[in-house]
Amino acid sequence: MKDHQYLKERLENRMEWKNYYEGLMRMWIINDAIKEEYYRNKPFLKIFLSLYFLPLNMLKLYQKLKDKHYYGKVTTEIEVIKRALKYYDDK
Repeated sequence: MKDHQYLKERLENRMEWKNYYEGLMRMWIINDAIKEEYYRNKPFLKIFLSLYFLPLNMLKLYQKLKDKHYYGKVTTEIEVIKRALKYYDDK
C-alpha cells in the first residue's frame, strides 16, 4: 500500500513537470513568432545580432534540446506509472 501512495505522489509530481514543459514549449513558439515579426524588415540587424550572440544562441539551442528530452522522458514516466497504478488497483 505504501508503494501505491508513493506512485500516486510521483504521478502528480510528473504531471506538474509535464505541464511546466508544455508551457515552456508554448513560450518558445510565441517568442519565435515575435522575433520573426520584429526582424522581418531588419535583415541586417538580424544577421549581425545572430552572429554576435552565436555562443549564447548555441547554449539556448542546447537547453531547448535538453528540455525536449526531459519532456519526452517525463511523458514516458507518466505512462509507466499509470500502468503500475492500474496493476495495483487490479490486485
